Amino acid sequence: MQNLLNREAVRDANDFPAVRRFEQATAFFDENRANDDSFLQIETLPG
Repeated sequence: MQNLLNREAVRDANDFPAVRRFEQATAFFDENRANDDSFLQIETLPG
């Protein structure tokens, strides 16, 4: 059942959670570029 729900939610590559996570990380870096004290750790699940 979960597989069917996921197939409906994910229509193209940009819908995958890891892609969205890295887009959010890029936005964080853009917003905090001038702050030398920024640190961002990104963790994703394998697969």
